[in-house]
Amino acid sequence: MRILIIISSFLFLLTSCNTESALKYSEDVVALQRQLIDSVNEAQPQVGHYMKEGLMDSLAIISQQMETVAANKLADVEQLPLPNVKGGEAFQRASLLYFSHVRNIYASYKSYGRAQGDSSREQERQKMIRLETELEAVVAKMQKAQQELAKANGFRLENK
Repeated sequence: MRILIIISSFLFLLTSCNTESALKYSEDVVALQRQLIDSVNEAQPQVGHYMKEGLMDSLAIISQQMETVAANKLADVEQLPLPNVKGGEAFQRASLLYFSHVRNIYASYKSYGRAQGDSSREQERQKMIRLETELEAVVAKMQKAQQELAKANGFRLENK
């Protein structure tokens, strides 16, 4: 009987450690995502203004800055220690896809701003449209992976 209690206590401890490490990983990724979203929300009005006014050099500059911000956040996610928990790798892959997708959107804006000639600019415009259209699916994939991580490791997600 004592052995059963000791084993049960040990298993509970292991489970709670997995829950805590999975939750911390999720929270760390979300914190980086929120920082990126804050930067995007600050930059997007300028991006729209520069596009509307045809200020391509300014568009390329701010897009380069945002591409760097997104690349740095992507690197931060890559550096986060991945806990050995169910669903951790899937959430990591989905998160890396999200951050690289945002980086690619700004790389496309930059290329659009630097494009020489209508043909090149039209190609980049089409690429930008495709990337922005795909973003919703990329976000949904990340959210689904996060929900599966939470479910598999016994924690609940907060809607903020």
